[in-house]
Amino acid sequence: MNRLGVCLLFVTLISISSCNILPPLPTVTPAPVASPSAVATVSRYPWSDETATLLGICFEAAYDARERVFVLHNASEHIEFYDLADHSRLCRQPVTRHPFEFEDGKRMLAGLWSYGWGCTARHDVLRYGIAQGILEIELQFITEGDCPYELIQPFWVGTRGVNDVRILVRPPTNP
Repeated sequence: MNRLGVCLLFVTLISISSCNILPPLPTVTPAPVASPSAVATVSRYPWSDETATLLGICFEAAYDARERVFVLHNASEHIEFYDLADHSRLCRQPVTRHPFEFEDGKRMLAGLWSYGWGCTARHDVLRYGIAQGILEIELQFITEGDCPYELIQPFWVGTRGVNDVRILVRPPTNP
C-alpha cells in the first residue's frame, strides 16, 4: 500500500471511530407554548391597547392626521379610514390593513397620533372616566431627550360598552 493509501485509510478509520466515540445527541421535546390568544392580559383601564392595529399607517399619513381624534364604530368606518390614508397618496405603498373585531357594534376603535421632537415619546394617562355612555380619556404627551427627531406617537384603544370616546391630549412636555 502506498503512502497516500495509508493516509486515506488512517483518516477513514479515525472518522469512523470518532463517530462511535461521541454520545448520541439528546432528543429535545419543545415545551408547549400558549398561543397569544390563549394568554389573558389584564388591563387596569377599561380599554385594550390597539396600537398594533394601526401600525400599517406610514409616518407621513400619521403626521397628516396628527392631533385628530378618530372614533371608528364599525368595520365600514375602519375601511374608510384606511381608504383615506391610501387616497392621500402620502404613503409610498398602500397601507397595511389590520383587522379589528367590532363585535357587531359592541366594540369601537378610537385613537390619535401625537407629534413632537425628541428621542422618545409616550402618552401618560392622567385620568379617565365613563359618564353618560362616553369614555373620556385625558393624556399627557411627553417627549424626552434633545434628539433632532420628529416623533409620531400613536394612542389607539379598543373599548366596549360605551357610545362614544373622547380623548384630550395635553401639549408635549420635555422633562
